[in-house]
Amino acid sequence: MKLIIDVQKDPWNVEFNGVSIELENVPENNQDTVGRLEKELQLVRGSLDSALAETNRVKAINYTGQLERDARNYAGLEQFLKDLYTGTQVGPSNWVNTIKMVRQLQPDILVNDRTGDGGDFSTPEQEIGRFNMDRPWESCMTISAHGQWAWGGPADGVKPLADCVLMVVRAAGGNGNVLLNVGPTPEGVIEPCQTERLKEIGAWLAKYGESIYGTRGGPYKPGKCVVSTRKGNTVYVHVSAWPQETLLLPPLPAKIVNSRLLTGGTATVKQGDGGLEIAVPKRNRQEIDTIVAVELDRPAMEIRPIAAHSFGKSLTAGQEAKASNCLVKKLRRP
Repeated sequence: MKLIIDVQKDPWNVEFNGVSIELENVPENNQDTVGRLEKELQLVRGSLDSALAETNRVKAINYTGQLERDARNYAGLEQFLKDLYTGTQVGPSNWVNTIKMVRQLQPDILVNDRTGDGGDFSTPEQEIGRFNMDRPWESCMTISAHGQWAWGGPADGVKPLADCVLMVVRAAGGNGNVLLNVGPTPEGVIEPCQTERLKEIGAWLAKYGESIYGTRGGPYKPGKCVVSTRKGNTVYVHVSAWPQETLLLPPLPAKIVNSRLLTGGTATVKQGDGGLEIAVPKRNRQEIDTIVAVELDRPAMEIRPIAAHSFGKSLTAGQEAKASNCLVKKLRRP
């Protein structure tokens, strides 16, 4: 068996050249392997220490590891690797200690949640994160139709534009971010279908980016077909499907002074003791996302999060959402 553990440089950080550990001919059921790894990982820490001490420009460190054969046949080794990535390994191979060292040398560095110490932000994978106003998060998603991180071959394809746009919308509405992965071919070329999809997402953001860029999630928590974002005195209500003619949301503890349909056309917005009622003619509803901008008499961030899915006749109450509009099929919600 051959074991490889890489501590790679970030491609934008030329100051750190990375370290690679390779152990050839590792015997089965050999507990000495763990000891050998721990000694090698001490060298890794030395390299990290030197790199971080020499420059304050290292912004990211990636940990990757692989076994060329199934580790379950090697006593102690499988658990060692599990502990290595969860940060529970006792001894010099504990990444928690490594991160402590990194933070001492560069206190402003950002670390994700995959290093054992909890990190500064969460990175859910292949799912859009939950609404969270307290901890930053970034969902790691793929543009591949089959969820491939690397190139999936000429027949792989890409996710529909609606799914990709609603990834962005739902992430913003949950107060998070999206990392959208593309898989280059062996020649280093991005597939034309992926390039075209990225351009389409960019075109959508060019039109409606004010409801995404610089916003925070809420005040309404995401429902199956309704998401809201906010900045300044404005709340943006994103509607991806209309099972009913009128959308009824819980009351807003602020006065509405103006409203407009960001996606074009007209919308009727009524505010009363019973809640917020929004109606958009069918001719003005967008196939992917209809966006109603509601201007308030106070900063929208002053409003505490509101659960919209359990109120009155909201779009999510008693309705079965369509997969194409609400991502219940293509995207697995947490």
